[in-house]
Amino acid sequence: LVAFDSCDGLLDWFHTEAAARVGPYGLEGGVDQLAGAEVATSGRAAASGDSASSAPTSNSGSDGATSTTNTQEPGIGEPDLAWTDGTRLITVVNGSLQVVDLDDAAVTATVELDREGTGSTPIGLLVEGQHAVVLQQGWATVENSNDRSSGSDAIAEPYPAGRSQTRLTRIDLGTQPAVVGEVIVDGDYIDARMVDGVVRTVVRSAPAELGWVYPSGNSEASIRRAEEANREVVTTSTLADWLPSMTVTSGATTSERATALDCASVTHPAQFGGVDVVAVVGGDLAAGATQPLPSAAVVAGAGTVYASS
Repeated sequence: LVAFDSCDGLLDWFHTEAAARVGPYGLEGGVDQLAGAEVATSGRAAASGDSASSAPTSNSGSDGATSTTNTQEPGIGEPDLAWTDGTRLITVVNGSLQVVDLDDAAVTATVELDREGTGSTPIGLLVEGQHAVVLQQGWATVENSNDRSSGSDAIAEPYPAGRSQTRLTRIDLGTQPAVVGEVIVDGDYIDARMVDGVVRTVVRSAPAELGWVYPSGNSEASIRRAEEANREVVTTSTLADWLPSMTVTSGATTSERATALDCASVTHPAQFGGVDVVAVVGGDLAAGATQPLPSAAVVAGAGTVYASS
């Protein structure tokens, strides 16, 4: 992996690589690539669901009296939708987290996860002591940051833009279980692992708000004008157009939406691997922290996560 020497160097890299691949329908892949974020969300969510049922989180609180669940590596927690220590069952049902007392066979607490009605879907759950994090996938419609179509009959309106969002919802499982914090990161949820109480979530994002246009017809003039407009989109783009953003809620305070990564934490393969950004967002669940740890990222594609101790 190659590190960037500065934010200017990172932006220059995006400009150079995207300029070499941009065309009348945006980046190579055209309409399919632009729609890919939404398609990938449902596809990866389904894949993650399959993975969760076959490789759930390790029962780190087990004393041997209860069965543990499957893990790829011993001691490495993997997301599931249910967790137990033999006394209580923590599970995600119908968009809510439920705490079940197994001795009394009774639900003792229910915590609504989608409090803002965003339509986010719970994908996984990790538990450490009195702390839990629920991993959710959502989608947000956004405004295009560029509109190159005005006044030209040769190109059509920009594609409707949208972004996948991964929500990391932190829950205190104490006397009165409740949501105490949330991190929202742009991008598709790929997977997560927990090591020694630290959860690391892998999110893949693609530029969603650049405002690509496309030809209004099949004429050479229309195709040429659309490609010229899209090249201008690339040359005027900023780092905020390429890197994922994040908002952090801690208690009643929500941060401004800001870039989730420092330029120094972003690398790329020596051989071009795409302009998607794969970010690793950490959080110290064991400590009950609601603020994320510093993130790291690679500019490339990814779909599989492996973690060892």
